Amino acid sequence: MTWIRQVRRGAAIGAIALAALGASAASASGASLKIKAPSSINRNKDYKVKASGVADHADYLIVFFQHVPCQPHYADDQRVASGWLIHMNFKKVGPGSFSAKSVKLRGGSRGGTVTYCGYLQRRGQSIDSGPEAFGQGHTNFT
Repeated sequence: MTWIRQVRRGAAIGAIALAALGASAASASGASLKIKAPSSINRNKDYKVKASGVADHADYLIVFFQHVPCQPHYADDQRVASGWLIHMNFKKVGPGSFSAKSVKLRGGSRGGTVTYCGYLQRRGQSIDSGPEAFGQGHTNFT
């Protein structure tokens, strides 16, 4: 193979690799998830948690609360902690904008902090695969 052909072949392979990276970054960058919860609330008051964002594909919205920090993947959270699912578990969303609210929630008998973990998981993919988007929120009970 001549030197010119080697250079052209290398440039073509590089362009293909950059295009593939750009496509995966574009698909990952469009999805978003925001978890909104009261930052501090009396433990005897009712409240709701809201999840909103944009799904690039047909996704499942998974939201739950737990007393330890969220993991980057839903499957990791299930292995590490025992979270409690709230009303938005495996809700079908997307493609496009979405918004969902939980049922009424109430703090426990003691104070403390809970963390809300949210994931946009693409429908049809393994739950062990990475989420399309991740979000978290916290509530401190007084």
